[in-house]
Amino acid sequence: MNKYNTNKMSLSHDNAPINFKLFEPYMFTDTNILTIRNKNGITKETNKYRSPPASKSKNINMTLPSSSSSDKTNNYTPFQKDKLFWCFYIIYTGYENYELHKTDHFIFEKQFKINTIEKMAAIKDKLKIFKIKLADIEEEFVYQNQITVKGLQALCLCYNVSILYVAKRTYYDFNYRNDEDGKTGVIVKEETNYNNKISIKYECDIDTIKTTYLHIENSQKPIKSASGYTIKELQEMCKKLDIIITNEHGKNKLKNALYEEILTKV
Repeated sequence: MNKYNTNKMSLSHDNAPINFKLFEPYMFTDTNILTIRNKNGITKETNKYRSPPASKSKNINMTLPSSSSSDKTNNYTPFQKDKLFWCFYIIYTGYENYELHKTDHFIFEKQFKINTIEKMAAIKDKLKIFKIKLADIEEEFVYQNQITVKGLQALCLCYNVSILYVAKRTYYDFNYRNDEDGKTGVIVKEETNYNNKISIKYECDIDTIKTTYLHIENSQKPIKSASGYTIKELQEMCKKLDIIITNEHGKNKLKNALYEEILTKV
């Protein structure tokens, strides 16, 4: 039983339950809406969808929304508050399914997260490998307005999805697609003057990112303590984070100084 579900009203006549399956053909379910759209000739072309542009990366297989919904850099930013969750949802199900929930997005988002928690109960062992506690994900999905990078990682594990998450000059590689049906995509977090912009990136040179950006392996602890690195390792990290390793006198910065600057970039 779903312990998060609110009480549902049951309709009956003379204490006999109504068989709601009889009404399914007349309900506005996702399946029925898509069927109606197809019958009326509403296709990706008539909705101004187009295929993703050519990219150096070969693992992006999503549909790009119309130009009115995306910017010149082939990014798409969901309008909902939990942008990271909805970027994941678009990658996982496609933009067309995302459009179906633009009007009921708040209720749908909460229900999807609750269903995911129940689904994750079956993959506890997999979560443990990455030191993700189900209780932490439950707290995040049920009571928080926005998921974290750890929540994104848990979603990828649960739904057989591979996502490269790029933030500043760092990246997380949640490569959990284990079959041909698994989805892939890139999500980018950019700092603006007012807030952080989180978008799906449809055209991306993944090889360049992996070569020049800093790979963060642990979503819960992005960086170790200063004692866990040599000064040479910190200097290499600084180069990837675009941090100058010399001071105003042209001498190499000390270990603690390098580390403190790295903390501001991850």
